[in-house]
Amino acid sequence: MENKNMNFEEFATKMQNDISAEFEVGTKMEPVTKPTGSYSGMIIMISDTLGMSVNMDEAYEVYQNNGYYASFCHVAEMVNNGFRMSNPVMSVATSQIMDYSWVKSHLRLQLVPFSGDMTDIPHKVIAEDMALIYRIELNAGTENGCSTVITNQLMAAYGITHEQLHKDALIAVQLHHPAVFEPLETRISALAAETNGNTIFPMPSSPLRIATSNDGCWGASVIVYPGFLERVRESLGGDFYILPSSIHEVLIIPMANSMGNLSPAELDSMVSEINANEVAPDEILSNHAYAYRRGQIIAASDYPVTDVHAGRAM
Repeated sequence: MENKNMNFEEFATKMQNDISAEFEVGTKMEPVTKPTGSYSGMIIMISDTLGMSVNMDEAYEVYQNNGYYASFCHVAEMVNNGFRMSNPVMSVATSQIMDYSWVKSHLRLQLVPFSGDMTDIPHKVIAEDMALIYRIELNAGTENGCSTVITNQLMAAYGITHEQLHKDALIAVQLHHPAVFEPLETRISALAAETNGNTIFPMPSSPLRIATSNDGCWGASVIVYPGFLERVRESLGGDFYILPSSIHEVLIIPMANSMGNLSPAELDSMVSEINANEVAPDEILSNHAYAYRRGQIIAASDYPVTDVHAGRAM
């Protein structure tokens, strides 16, 4: 009887080695995020700048149920299909990926935890521990839509500066993925209705608002959209706290609300608790709360106590 005792890391390493040998391609593991969810992906490198992803969580489940050979065949079939042009990444020609006139209208922004290992990726540090990176959206609007991260090497091939990339990305996301700002209970009620056959469930009123993109994917990046946070401030009538609840959205707490009187330590604790209990590890953005004051995102701990007690921006 076949041994099914490999843990996920052992399984993934073996599968990478076997697929690399079978198809003579490079592979790497990285989290894959889509509007429908996230998974541990094995990226099959088709070229220096293009790859297709395989859901390794799904492959590991096949292994646990039916053994390694069945799982290998499952993965190999997906790779074969990809090379036969049925994979969504492969349906976009490499020539398009290398054509910046096409790419610039398919750019997306993603806020991720800042890391010192981001030297190969163009990025902007946001506040203390977040960074903005740039992606090319492929097959947008399809069930298997996906994306690839822009590297310094790819940006150099385009012959553009980081400033130009940032400017073009802001234009693209505001056009194709505008920001959404609404009460948290509105979003929860809508999600509950989708899950329960469009039945509308009344939700208790909450001071929390949610800010995200129109498709809910990488929506935390809306906080860098020009003028967005200032419009939020005008809507709320004053400054506010920003809780980075995941890479897909942030929560907003008006200063004038009673929740706005929570201490920075309490707000940080709230974010950490959400991350620990509600957010997948690869979707965590930050464990710190921030505040918006005088046109800037600052650490919640740097917000003047007198301003909070006044319930308005000073």
